[in-house]
Amino acid sequence: MGTVPLKAAGLNVKNLLEGAKEFRKKFFQKKEWHLNKKAAFYAQNYQKYPINVMFAYSNMLSSFKDWFVQLFGESLGKDGKEIMPVGHIGSIDQHSFLQLLMEGMGKKTLTFVKIENFQSKLTIPDINLPYLEATDFVNAHTFNELINKECDSTLEALLSKNYPIDLITISQINEKNTGNLIMYYEILTSAIGSLLGINTYNQPGVELGKQILRNKF
Repeated sequence: MGTVPLKAAGLNVKNLLEGAKEFRKKFFQKKEWHLNKKAAFYAQNYQKYPINVMFAYSNMLSSFKDWFVQLFGESLGKDGKEIMPVGHIGSIDQHSFLQLLMEGMGKKTLTFVKIENFQSKLTIPDINLPYLEATDFVNAHTFNELINKECDSTLEALLSKNYPIDLITISQINEKNTGNLIMYYEILTSAIGSLLGINTYNQPGVELGKQILRNKF
């Protein structure tokens, strides 16, 4: 159903589905077996690490991180078990949330999503401004470089706090790679749910609210 508005928006739906098909095929050929290890870690440690925080380093992944929150929330919060999803865009949101991660209670796993090539030639001007000399180290570097080095630096800082961290690297954002990423998370979510012994595909918890709403009219 979701492919209909994508097609209307002019996106190449065929490439999206091909990307998803490609990742699914590689997974069942055991070429993406790391996904099972990740699912097993989450399932075995969901009480020790009940929150998974995603930092997606591109504004173009804003809708994706929102979908991730919906996917984990509706699929894995059942039978007294949960892995609470938190989605952020780096580096925008890290300035408000990084303090909590560095000096808070911990008890979270972290996932970084990094884009190798933004397909943009935007370069930071090589200029000096009085009293802002401390920022000159970024001058004449590309925006792509800055964002990815911020990703690397934040990841390195959080590793010093012994967080369980994984990094997903995408060559560039296009329909095929997005299809890969969607299938990655659909398989991961299903695997975690299976290991937790819950049904990832139903949403009984939302029904009571709907019934209460209907009775209010």
